[in-house]
Amino acid sequence: MTEDNYNTCQEREYKHHKQNDNYQEFNFNFFTSQDNQQIRWGGMRAARECSKSEIFKTDIDLNGINTTSNKSEGIIFDSDETKTNRAQGIVLLLNGRTEFMEKYTQVASRLALIGYHVMSLDWRGQGLSVRELPNRDKGYVKNFNLYVKDLEIFYNLHVLPLSKSLNLPITILAHSMGGHIALRFLSECSNCSSNSNRISSHTALNHTDSNSISINIDTNIKKAILISPMIDIITSPIKGNFVGILADWATRQLACLAVKAKFEAHYVPNGKDYCREDVKFEGNVLTHDWDNFWLEHREIAKNRNLALGGVTWGWLKAAFDSIELLKDEKYLSRIKTPVSIFSAEQDRVVSNSAQKSVCQTITKGKLISIPKARHEILFETEEIREVLWKDISLEI
Repeated sequence: MTEDNYNTCQEREYKHHKQNDNYQEFNFNFFTSQDNQQIRWGGMRAARECSKSEIFKTDIDLNGINTTSNKSEGIIFDSDETKTNRAQGIVLLLNGRTEFMEKYTQVASRLALIGYHVMSLDWRGQGLSVRELPNRDKGYVKNFNLYVKDLEIFYNLHVLPLSKSLNLPITILAHSMGGHIALRFLSECSNCSSNSNRISSHTALNHTDSNSISINIDTNIKKAILISPMIDIITSPIKGNFVGILADWATRQLACLAVKAKFEAHYVPNGKDYCREDVKFEGNVLTHDWDNFWLEHREIAKNRNLALGGVTWGWLKAAFDSIELLKDEKYLSRIKTPVSIFSAEQDRVVSNSAQKSVCQTITKGKLISIPKARHEILFETEEIREVLWKDISLEI
């Protein structure tokens, strides 16, 4: 059976499972970033909270509409604390590079089913958030500070008010690049509360040569669960010897030179626009699960605007700059929130040794290795996923 025929069969099976499992859908809206860009966000109600036929009440205007009415476009949460089946908490779900909220519908539904409201967003430059280059397929961001600032605004506008209104704790669940941004966010939050002479986010964002920022936020985060977080990128298949170290150094130097030469909007070598015909399951480094491998591409087939191609020199330089920040022990030691890192044993995308180093530096860091897993543990085979979810249930 060809991949195309298999994918058609799996699309029918996926719809069947979706109906049987009653997967919920995200409700979407947009907020405006500090630099006046549109960032898409979404929410999903805890399934056990109440039935869809009920009218939900909250004093929080979650997305610019009157949430006291049960409108289909609203993201409505129940604040009636007399209910015996009220939600247990809020999960702030942060996805990785190239990803978007539709891909995480099943993940969010599983969290909703066990009693958690789920809040998420599409990072700028991907999903249906703003694309800052004329070619929307190019993976680009000027500075990772922008990701952190977007998260701060989303958190202050929507996540924290909901947490306070419903008196619910917040847990971060983040994958890959989302895990990187989560660590930045937690460190900057801690710095904000402990440093009265901090610089503002606005100042930091206007000085892009400065990678560290401080953000103004009152957190209510109980824990962070990071799955295959992008603490460092694997730039060479050769690890741990001189050749591998040299290749890694050369890649970083090339990124710096390319940006200085004004090539920040150009693809890195082998980078190109998204093309469905180029996607192959065989030899992929993301998952052993065929169906879950195609999940992202099924969604793109429905809406081509969700697609993202390779990275540009600008994105790569910004990533390396932010990675250097996470190598600073003083920067990481500011994080007081408990952080659990789930490491994929067979990860060939991000560095497991860097994850271990972070756990040893953070005051309340914990490392859990998932055997046989590739990078996208949440989308691995059922056997591997269930090991992960069992551990997550203990952590959350």
